[in-house]
Amino acid sequence: MNELIKTLSSEFNDKEYAHAYMESHAVSRIAAQIYALRKQRNLSQEQLSALTGIPQEKISKIESADFESVTMKTLQKFSRAFDINLKISYESFSEGIKDIVNLTKDVLEVKSRVEDLQEFNSSITKTKSELKIIFADLGAPIHLIGSHPVVATTKVFGQKPKLEFLHDQTIERRTAPRVVNG
Repeated sequence: MNELIKTLSSEFNDKEYAHAYMESHAVSRIAAQIYALRKQRNLSQEQLSALTGIPQEKISKIESADFESVTMKTLQKFSRAFDINLKISYESFSEGIKDIVNLTKDVLEVKSRVEDLQEFNSSITKTKSELKIIFADLGAPIHLIGSHPVVATTKVFGQKPKLEFLHDQTIERRTAPRVVNG
C-alpha cells in the first residue's frame, strides 16, 4: 500500500496523467459504490430499477463503469432509493490518493437514513449523559444556550466568570457576559 502511495505521488507530477487517473477512479468509485449499496440492501438490479425509475440495463452499465457521464438527477435517484445523502465535493490530489489506497467494501457501504439517525441520536444522548457525569463530578451544572451545552465555571476572584462551550467533548473557553445560574 505504501508503495502505491509513493508511485501515485510520483506519477501525479504529470498534470495530465493525474487528472486522467483521478477521473477514471471517480467513474470506478461511483460504479463500485452503487454496486456495494445495492448488495448491502439485498436488491437486484431489477428491484433497484423499480425504486429509481432507471432502466435495469443502465444500472448494469453504471455498475460496470461502462459510462462516460452520469447526471446529477441520476445520482439523486440512487440517493433516494438507498435512503442516503448524496455528497459531491472537490478535494486535493493527496486526499484522492488516500481514497484510492483505502477504498474497501466497508468504505463504500452507507447506513440508511433511519439506521444512521437512530445511531446518531443515541450517540448524542449518550454524549450528553457522559458530559453530565463528567461535569457533575466537578460540581459544575450543564446549561443550554440555544442548543449548545454549556458549563458555568466558578468565578475566580478578580476575574470575569467563564462559560465552557462543549463541542464534541472539546471545551472552548469564552468569557461570559453574565453568570448563568443553575
